[in-house]
Amino acid sequence: MFYERLKAACVEKGTTPSAMAKSHGITTANTGPWKHGKTPSVDILVKFATSLEVSTDYLLGLTDSPSRSVVSDASLTEEEARIIELYRSTAPEVKGAVKTMLETYDWVMKKAAEINGDKKESPS
Repeated sequence: MFYERLKAACVEKGTTPSAMAKSHGITTANTGPWKHGKTPSVDILVKFATSLEVSTDYLLGLTDSPSRSVVSDASLTEEEARIIELYRSTAPEVKGAVKTMLETYDWVMKKAAEINGDKKESPS
């Protein structure tokens, strides 16, 4: 699985597994076992994933998405994970504004439920 994923990621970047190995000081002789199901050391795996801009999980076959998502919670949808990634990449003052907006929304929904006599909790 690893070698197939490595090969696919290399093709996307216009390179080959051999060239990738060579660029990291690894001889092609050392890559032979990868073609037969072995995986490289963690250090090499991380170097390849970083160079190819894919996740280590993708290279290992643990996910079909090559994306290097900073959120790996399997219970999140892709949209939720993307929202979290965007949030994490924003300036602190923007994060504060987003947090305030969401807290205000949550408070309004709870108050509306109280007023309407609805015992449902807000969708948090």
